[in-house]
Amino acid sequence: LKDNQAALFNGLEFSNANIADTLNKALKKNISVEIENKEFELVDKLYQDNIVTDRSINISYALIVSDKQFDILTGGDSTSYWNATLKDHVVKEKGLMQSIRHVNQLLDKTSLEYESYLQNMGRQLFYTV
Repeated sequence: LKDNQAALFNGLEFSNANIADTLNKALKKNISVEIENKEFELVDKLYQDNIVTDRSINISYALIVSDKQFDILTGGDSTSYWNATLKDHVVKEKGLMQSIRHVNQLLDKTSLEYESYLQNMGRQLFYTV
């Protein structure tokens, strides 16, 4: 993306063929949006994916900007999230709980902030209660 461009994102869970078609047609009409008093031209294509951090947090719509513009808009104050999985053979060998425990012990020795599957489950139980 150029510095004056943004892309429209639509989560698949919040869309269907009619919505996507309508948005794609609209995006071909040189639409612009204003963010922090700066005008951004929307590119002429809708971007879609199924991004889910957990079942309680889903992205319906978002604007995507270049890395440079993102840093300017956030003032450099942002957090990145990465998703990781355990290797199947390790889980088969040690079991799921021991594998998670082992990885948590390794991560505890670093300065990384992380949330494990078990912590996520705990939050889900809290939401349920």
